[in-house]
Amino acid sequence: MIRIAVAAIFAVSSVAAQPAFEAVSVRPSVSPGTREQIDPGRLVMTGLTLRALILEAYGVQGFQTAGGPGWVDSDRFDVQAVTAGSNSREQLLEMLQAVLADRFGLVLHRETRALSGYSLTADKGGTKLQASKEAETQIGLRPLVKDEGRSIRVILKKASMASLARYISQRMDCPVVDGTGLAGFFDFQQDLTLDTVFDLPTVFVEILPSLGLKLQPAKVPTEILVIDHAAKPSGN
Repeated sequence: MIRIAVAAIFAVSSVAAQPAFEAVSVRPSVSPGTREQIDPGRLVMTGLTLRALILEAYGVQGFQTAGGPGWVDSDRFDVQAVTAGSNSREQLLEMLQAVLADRFGLVLHRETRALSGYSLTADKGGTKLQASKEAETQIGLRPLVKDEGRSIRVILKKASMASLARYISQRMDCPVVDGTGLAGFFDFQQDLTLDTVFDLPTVFVEILPSLGLKLQPAKVPTEILVIDHAAKPSGN
């Protein structure tokens, strides 16, 4: 295991160099659901746990975080913040990192761990992917209203194997690495009938062989954020 410690002072000072919110409100949530709104001068996140806020602020997936007291996955919070300037989504999320450090006393460090996941591989006999002729990237699975939910449309447009691996990783919530050795961009579209009703993640095990691809279980070196300290906010 490789451990890369990040000093809290350095983390806070590097974020503080970025534009900051002019006003911030953090309160325990009483909302029945969740809501996220990110505009150039405003950020609203309602009904999110601290771990969910971390995922948004740092742009990571659930399997890329570890540690923290039990309440980081149970207690929900409403965060509202405004700024006078016009900022990109990326800038606002960096500013949210500073809010989490200030209001929750959040301290993190980064580690690389070998996590159970998959390697996306190509069949030795070749794939059914075609060299792309599309202008924009699109990757999607679209359930079709027939066959009691067992039919699905697979759409790949200008898709690299790395982007397909990321797409699968996001939906299976585990690390997936591109091990195909295939460079470039590819197209594929086909309606397929599954053995069972559409269900993630097992759907990928069924559909990938139709593309000449498959998932092989693997230990994937993955950078994760470890929560060293977090405290419930005392108020505004």
